[in-house]
Amino acid sequence: MAARNTGASERYIQYSKRIKREAPDLAKEMSAGTLSIAAANRELRERDGKPPWTDAQARRLAMTDQLAIRLVDAVDDDVLTVERAGRMLDLWVKYGDG
Repeated sequence: MAARNTGASERYIQYSKRIKREAPDLAKEMSAGTLSIAAANRELRERDGKPPWTDAQARRLAMTDQLAIRLVDAVDDDVLTVERAGRMLDLWVKYGDG
């Protein structure tokens, strides 16, 4: 439901909820705009002792962050609807550039 209301990817909504629940300090940085969801999720993975992402995974997450920012800008400029932007981001997360 939150993904549909905001136009964000469901995966990003889940990352955000987990970060807010488990790492309030990172959530504050995200809210301030000084930390991306991907960077906060990466930091939380490290805190949990999980292996770091591969370079390919990190590049994909960075590209997803950039796409999300551009889609939000397009919605703000009335070029896209929230629903269409959310669908585009979901398709990118599912299929990527391959």
